[in-house]
Amino acid sequence: MRVAKADQQNGLAHFQALVGFTSSLSNPSPNTNSFSTCDWQNLKELARFHRVEALVNLEQAQVPEDIVTHFTLQRRNVAMKTLEMAYVSLEISGALRAANIPSLLLKGRAVSSRFYEYPERRQSIDCDLFIEPSHVRAAHHSVKQLGFEEVFPNVTCPDHCHDVLLSLTNSRTYVRRKDGAQLDLHWKLYRASSLLSWHPGDLIAEAEELNIGDQTVLVLPPEKQFIYLCTHGAKHGWFRLKWLADIEHMLPFLSDADCRKIRTDAEGLGVWHMMAAGLLTLEAFYGCKINVGFDLTNPDRKDRRLANVMKERVARSWAQNTSARFRDVPTAIRAFLYTVNLKASANYKTEVLFMRLTDPRDIPTLRLSKKWLPLYAILGPFLAFTRLAVREMEAHLNRRTKNPKDESCDLL
Repeated sequence: MRVAKADQQNGLAHFQALVGFTSSLSNPSPNTNSFSTCDWQNLKELARFHRVEALVNLEQAQVPEDIVTHFTLQRRNVAMKTLEMAYVSLEISGALRAANIPSLLLKGRAVSSRFYEYPERRQSIDCDLFIEPSHVRAAHHSVKQLGFEEVFPNVTCPDHCHDVLLSLTNSRTYVRRKDGAQLDLHWKLYRASSLLSWHPGDLIAEAEELNIGDQTVLVLPPEKQFIYLCTHGAKHGWFRLKWLADIEHMLPFLSDADCRKIRTDAEGLGVWHMMAAGLLTLEAFYGCKINVGFDLTNPDRKDRRLANVMKERVARSWAQNTSARFRDVPTAIRAFLYTVNLKASANYKTEVLFMRLTDPRDIPTLRLSKKWLPLYAILGPFLAFTRLAVREMEAHLNRRTKNPKDESCDLL
């Protein structure tokens, strides 16, 4: 028990040191005098998991030379990858524009170019573009012409089931083999569209232009961008520090009037509770002052309780486990309870439950049109159970086929 507690405290110390090294504020460097070789290795792994390696600033700290070399090299690698993704974003948005499909850049360069002093240090591993639902088929054809292959949900379904696909998920993920570029093509910000009830057409109409090189892309206005970043991070429990770093870098660009408008809009959307908890989490870790326009001097008990859950998840670097095995059921239940409590709206809670019961992989099996959506929810758990059982059987057979080899090795 004492060993486990000590490991947990060491993990928290590594995380707090990482937060200090990635802060954009002129805070004193974390005290790492007692760090051993193993501690520095843990810090490197933690920075890799949280995707903040290029944000680590070791200039004022006593750090081993090999650690400085490591993060210098990673900063260079991230910068090169970021430039590649910026080029890919322009390539895809240009192809969509040529096909008369307006697209909006959601994260990545849309955040770093406006709010980071050194945009190349904000790591991006993919390109997130948003389009209207009516353009999904045409956009799918356009990106395939650029060499992208769909990897999720990657289901083949009849034409009359296309609306079902749009209803059961919010994006399609593509990968281009020749350069490893990844694209997430969104038509809803979240699977549960009532989390942020902005109309896709309105988002495109209100978008602002952002210059990247000699080209322009459309991005969300700053107020909507901030709400989206906060709700995105909160939805995932802020399990990557990169998302909190985005908020920390964006706060200085917001005036008190901007913050008051953001709070008013967030309250109207029913997402202020999760945003407040996210800001409290940011304040607890980074120690930065939250703009007075947010009026967070006396947060209510509900906000503080949710913030405590978020802080625990961030500090433990607990990513949601998406593997489909029976042993993951408790994790899935905890993730579901966390998600369903983010917003008080009954419509949102019902939609979250519906999304958990359905899976776009069921479309080729059921081959039913949108009017049969309730049937997808009814049959979904049985189909999911079948997939779980198949995976358990495969795992069992793999263990059985592996054992004889292991025994023969032991005999040798």
